[in-house]
Amino acid sequence: MAVKKVYKFPRTAGACADHLWNLKEEISKLNAQIKVLDDEQSALKNHIIDTLPKSDMTGASGKLATVRVETKEVYNVTDKVALMAWAVKNKAQDIFQSRLSPEAVSSRWNAKKPIPGIGTFQAVVIRLNKVK
Repeated sequence: MAVKKVYKFPRTAGACADHLWNLKEEISKLNAQIKVLDDEQSALKNHIIDTLPKSDMTGASGKLATVRVETKEVYNVTDKVALMAWAVKNKAQDIFQSRLSPEAVSSRWNAKKPIPGIGTFQAVVIRLNKVK
């Protein structure tokens, strides 16, 4: 059973804003470090793919881990119109993921071009800006 962490927050709204800013800055620094590690990891994966013999798919083993280069089938859309028509005809909407492009929807709505089947709701968000 997971124990929920109890946080101590500053007493005033202004102090909460400052603490939120400090947390944002700390997260930003950590994300920069993560990006460096992600870049190295990506480069190393590409190096392994390029240097392991293509005919020897057994991979390699170290003291901590074993690595294998494998292939897998990835699906991509080559004819969106044909795919959409097929999905409607075969009642196969489950092949799609339900996600909208906010930019594409917003541009159409701003141009007064309604899109059937789409609604809106008011999400509560926090905007945080540094005091100048």
